[in-house]
Amino acid sequence: MAGRSRPHWLCLGGLLLLFLLVQPARPSCAQFSARDGQIIARMMSFIETSNRGLVEIGIVYAADQPTSVRQAESMRAAIGDALIAGRVTLKARMVPVDQLGSASNLGGIFVVSDLGSRLDDIAAAAQRLHIPTISTEQACVRTARCILAYSSQPTVEILLNHDAANTAGVRFSQAFRMLVREL
Repeated sequence: MAGRSRPHWLCLGGLLLLFLLVQPARPSCAQFSARDGQIIARMMSFIETSNRGLVEIGIVYAADQPTSVRQAESMRAAIGDALIAGRVTLKARMVPVDQLGSASNLGGIFVVSDLGSRLDDIAAAAQRLHIPTISTEQACVRTARCILAYSSQPTVEILLNHDAANTAGVRFSQAFRMLVREL
């Protein structure tokens, strides 16, 4: 009986492997949580020139890309109407990337993924407004188009592009710089 069960399990294992290999790729759509909002609010509290209290962050997305819209809506929901973290109360405003050039009164910009060709426009807006750009995409920071990138799983890790921050005129407290990895 034992000899018969092994081929049976091998057959099932092979079918499972085949099933997994032929599955179509699923589009990635980051789901954000209140923890993401807390991380962003805490990062904002370490900016030396930042106002304490209410800080409005623009969640930049491409209106013609459904994945981008879903990510922006997910981040907006995670922050809610007012997310309090330390000395900062974070408020989110969704900003289509094509309207970012005329945006004002923002304390920071959150960049959803897949905005590739528009990252230069986003970096230019951050420089004009002297505010940080934040993303979950480390590539955005490595190419100096975003100032900060973070990951929250399994632990919080923050990557800071010092040159991009200097170009935008954004200064972080020394305590924050000791907590992050700088490029």
